[in-house]
Amino acid sequence: MARSTSRTSATPAPGDDPSSKAMKSLRFPPSFVRFAMVGVINTLAGLTVIYALKWLLDMNDVLANVIGYVAGLSISFILNGRWTFSFGGSLISRILPFVGVVLVAYLLNVSVVMAAIHWLEINSYLAQALGIVPYALISYFGSKHFVFTHTQRKSSYETLHRRAVL
Repeated sequence: MARSTSRTSATPAPGDDPSSKAMKSLRFPPSFVRFAMVGVINTLAGLTVIYALKWLLDMNDVLANVIGYVAGLSISFILNGRWTFSFGGSLISRILPFVGVVLVAYLLNVSVVMAAIHWLEINSYLAQALGIVPYALISYFGSKHFVFTHTQRKSSYETLHRRAVL
């Protein structure tokens, strides 16, 4: 008896998998993916600085943390400005807006963490993880729309022209 190779209605055709369609609809903008990658890089760099200062120089926790945070935020500022958002203007002029966005994001982060711990009685480790969400979203949208504004982003023409001239 020959076996039928026709598909039944219960078997989706390749590419018609409902979970595949759902994943395609969850695509993040390239700038958000780059932002997340920069976040991982600056976190690892900041932690490396903190651990190195503590291990090699026997520095106290608070000072090592401040220096590591500044290192991580500096990396974030430069990479997000130039790579994530293709900002073509002066980075120096964007330091204060960047610090402002980071402060707002941090205050919202702490607020969410404290509310989760004290009002919702969520475990403090989980509360810390929940605080990452508003921090990342405020940082991303604040950087995109306030710090590294579209009007000062490098156009493709500008970038190509500069490369051709150099």
